[in-house]
Amino acid sequence: MSRTSSSRPVKNGNPPCSTAPSNILPRPRVRAGSNPRGALVRANKRSGSVRFCRSEQQPSGSIPGTVASGPSTNATTVPIPADHLSSRGSFALPNNAEGRKLTDLLELLADEFFEIAARTVKEAGEPSYRMDQLRRWLYERTPQAFSDMEGLPLSLRDHLAERFVLHPLDYDLDMLSEDGTRKFLWQREQGNDAGRIESVLIPEGDRVTYCISTQAGCPVKCTFCATGYGGFSGNLSTAEIIDQVVQIRMRTSLVPTNLVFMGMGEPLLNFDGLLRALSIMTDSRQLGFGSRRITVSTVGIPERIRQLSRAFPQVKLALSLHAVDQGLRDELVPLNLKYPLDEVLDAVREHCDVTGKKVTFEYVILPGVNDSADDAKAVASKVRGIPASINLIGFNPFDEAPYRKPALKSMLVFRDELDGSFAGEVTLRRSRGEDIQGACGQLSLKNRPAT
Repeated sequence: MSRTSSSRPVKNGNPPCSTAPSNILPRPRVRAGSNPRGALVRANKRSGSVRFCRSEQQPSGSIPGTVASGPSTNATTVPIPADHLSSRGSFALPNNAEGRKLTDLLELLADEFFEIAARTVKEAGEPSYRMDQLRRWLYERTPQAFSDMEGLPLSLRDHLAERFVLHPLDYDLDMLSEDGTRKFLWQREQGNDAGRIESVLIPEGDRVTYCISTQAGCPVKCTFCATGYGGFSGNLSTAEIIDQVVQIRMRTSLVPTNLVFMGMGEPLLNFDGLLRALSIMTDSRQLGFGSRRITVSTVGIPERIRQLSRAFPQVKLALSLHAVDQGLRDELVPLNLKYPLDEVLDAVREHCDVTGKKVTFEYVILPGVNDSADDAKAVASKVRGIPASINLIGFNPFDEAPYRKPALKSMLVFRDELDGSFAGEVTLRRSRGEDIQGACGQLSLKNRPAT
């Protein structure tokens, strides 16, 4: 079942804040970038096609990085031991009795899909090989509607449309930046404004990164993040998480090389949805994406970090740090009141021990708040001994936040001070998509209807 929605015009915007990190600002050649106006891309109500895209047609063959069988062509998909997954009770499908009656196909784990697909194909009176045709369409090409699944009998396509939802998210609009960053706004089925969610595509050379959301809004309410100012309306379903990936791929024909859970929401507060999504993403029978090319970002929930390390040891971890002083981090990241940084860092150390991988610390530079020489030394001291790198991201203002944009010179000074005290790599990232409200939560915040 496919749905499209008419686009909504963008209201007069405000200066964007920092986006998901992108490429390094080289030491000898750093310069302030321009801030051109982004191009608004609207939905075509009938076809769902999008302007400003070189090709809006779905790929005609198998998508690189997805496979019918065997390992992913992007990276090795690490088998997940059964005992590392959540119990069936907490990992079960949602009960549709109180909601819509149709089943979201993108919600299904591989074994669940094959069980339901076999039964559905048999009910339709079709041979069993139709099941694999359906699987290929669903995970490798993902059209807009069941009616677009060429090669399947029309009667089977109709049968599928009567029983399943193909895309739980309605495409609303997207914006294209001069730097190539493209931000998507989706509408959830509930139809309320708080149900809008965002995703971002970030191209960089031969890398294509999808930045994916896990919640509609965010309950953590970090004071420097636009998402928290837009309210919170709940966890996304697994199907809504996966739909972001397949719809971006369908609409742009740009296959991801990296997936980062750095969009709206705190991924570890939607833990069951996250685990199901990771399983679908990495299973070679489904999206077949390499675990090593996936990063989960969190403000820090100790026990969930430990569980994630055991369930998906090849998935990378990024911790939103932003301050090491307890009082200041309480203010910037309110969840620190429940999970103090020392407890979080203990879990991060265990993650490194269990997985053998480094962690990335993310640090938003807020002028006059967390960017002094003493702050740099305190950060280096606090995380000393943890195999890690640090990404510095300059804050860009939006109306609701009480912070200002840091000067490039002051960011470089802070980076150099931290680099001199910290044994790992310190990188100053440049923001992407500043001209299109590319930072987390900004596009949905700026496009809320007037009340």
